[in-house]
Amino acid sequence: MKKRSVCMLISEHPYEDARIFEREAKSLVNAGYNVTMLVPHFKGKLLGVDGNFLKKKVEPFCEAGVTMIPYEATSLQSRFTYDQTKEHTSTLAIRGMEIDADVYHAHELSSLVAAVQIKRKKPHIKVIFDSHELVIDARSKTSNRRQRQYENVFRELLKDVDALITVSPSIAKDCYDHGYKGPSKLIYNAPRLSSPPNLKQSIRTIGYVGTVTKEKGNWHKLLELASLSDFHFKVIGGATRFTEPLDIPKKLQNRIHIRGWVPYANIAAELKDVDVGWIDMDLSTALNRDYALPNKFFSYLDAGVPVLVNRCKDMRNFIEHHTCGASVPKSVASAQDYLKQLSLMEGDLMTFSRNARNVMETTASWENMEIRLIELYGALFEQS
Repeated sequence: MKKRSVCMLISEHPYEDARIFEREAKSLVNAGYNVTMLVPHFKGKLLGVDGNFLKKKVEPFCEAGVTMIPYEATSLQSRFTYDQTKEHTSTLAIRGMEIDADVYHAHELSSLVAAVQIKRKKPHIKVIFDSHELVIDARSKTSNRRQRQYENVFRELLKDVDALITVSPSIAKDCYDHGYKGPSKLIYNAPRLSSPPNLKQSIRTIGYVGTVTKEKGNWHKLLELASLSDFHFKVIGGATRFTEPLDIPKKLQNRIHIRGWVPYANIAAELKDVDVGWIDMDLSTALNRDYALPNKFFSYLDAGVPVLVNRCKDMRNFIEHHTCGASVPKSVASAQDYLKQLSLMEGDLMTFSRNARNVMETTASWENMEIRLIELYGALFEQS
């Protein structure tokens, strides 16, 4: 029997993206699917997870059983236009039509456009939309007229979606609110289980994972946290070529440690000496941050690291339900707010740490998410 084939359509993410490649694509290969990823290159260069360009040659290659086919993209940001669902055919769609896949799995709005264009040429194929974030963000600076245009296009695209994957409950609800009527799966941005961690007993080191920007992991706030306390701070990730460099004042250099970008598989080991994982989001310009359940959130939990966040809806709900951290009940939390909450966490830290790891082992790890992914694919082919 011929293997079922999957084409993952990527318009903005790097090919090594943790969710797309490290988890979903590898899991589908292990489940017996032929997996191809169409990945963007920009003027002959592939994008790395840290925002820098890679030296890897821009030609088809195979990695971990996944066939990678680079195609030339025009911009680091997708150039979405409103006529794309009708007359215009995107470069990604043209390349996708050259691949004889059974399923086209789209990861952004612009790659969903390509998937729908392919389906209108090949009605027998299945389209999965993997919604990593909100498509229509009510808090963005987009004009009302443009928002309505986006909404109309999104509603039209969702009519051709056969299955939906989302990263949080609120994002799933938003897709249904925009007219989606098919099956869906909530698949967290969670890693595979690492080796069992030691439980956290006291707070000495605060950790931050990912890119540091003024909207996420505000650097000035981190410096203030360090100045007002005796905590050590460990940043796994940091600046990219698109963000400001992270300058550490001389008086804090012995307590702020920037590890930089580490391989995906090494994150759990880097978190062994972290006692609390910090997430700070600017909610004023993005409803999406309110709805986020990001990679770093589950990396902390996997390492038995309790999480501290500001008032982000889906993270706060998860933390409260599983008693695995704490949240500051403010949209904009100050350094003083976080320090006050850290002092309140200290007495319950071991319980939070135990619960953090437990929820990963029982519910949220990639071992559990992988089952959901394969079930979703299986159900798609049962419909055929």
